[in-house]
Amino acid sequence: MGSQRVVGPGDAERKVLDPDHVENLSAAASATNGDLSWSDDDPRRYGLDTAQTEALLVHTRQDTAAVHLQTVTITKAVAQNNTFIRRIQIGIVVVIALQVAQLSGCHWG
Repeated sequence: MGSQRVVGPGDAERKVLDPDHVENLSAAASATNGDLSWSDDDPRRYGLDTAQTEALLVHTRQDTAAVHLQTVTITKAVAQNNTFIRRIQIGIVVVIALQVAQLSGCHWG
């Protein structure tokens, strides 16, 4: 797959290899643009007081931290699965090589 570039308002360019990531980033940017009124002439107002704003910020930071930690956990699990699969592939190749050697009359030792 070729690499693609996605640029959001105020964001640096991000190199994305998977088209699904491009779709996810576009959806997130669209929601953010709407919430921040970057795409509208009439800014959106929520009428929150300082305590509500601070509570939302705290919950947003908590959600962000949870998502980050879940992503790290998933990434580690995928790496472990990839290692396991690679070991199985090597084992299959060794078994096949031994079978071919035995059938061809090759003797070791």
